[in-house]
Amino acid sequence: MILDLGEGITFKHLIKQSIKKFGQGSEKNAKLYNKQGVLLFEEDFNLVAPKDILYVALNGENFNYCAILDDYETGRVLGVGGFGKVVLAVHKETKQQVAIKFTDVQNELSTANLISGVYKEAESLKSLIHKHIVQLFHAFVEGK
Repeated sequence: MILDLGEGITFKHLIKQSIKKFGQGSEKNAKLYNKQGVLLFEEDFNLVAPKDILYVALNGENFNYCAILDDYETGRVLGVGGFGKVVLAVHKETKQQVAIKFTDVQNELSTANLISGVYKEAESLKSLIHKHIVQLFHAFVEGK
């Protein structure tokens, strides 16, 4: 749901409007997260900028990192390798093209060493910015 935060919207008002729109949840259990999955509290709400994207969990669920994928329109498969597949995607708002890699950690990464290697690679890529090396924007594990 898109709301203009410049209209004096409060934390409680955002939760109430979300419950009204989707017809479920409760004010007592609802949680609000920022784009990075950080849980926001009512006292944090004044730090939210008008264009910030927020996620509302109406039944108090933990942040679902797969929600980030909703920001992208996925396209053709660019490649398939030993650790999953890579698809071309376009960010819906900025129109920036990105590659999204999907890895089934349950089936593809069967040992602790392989899993540890993927985490080390992700941490290295997040901190590395170079014109000849792919930049990592997000990495997360969902489900098993």
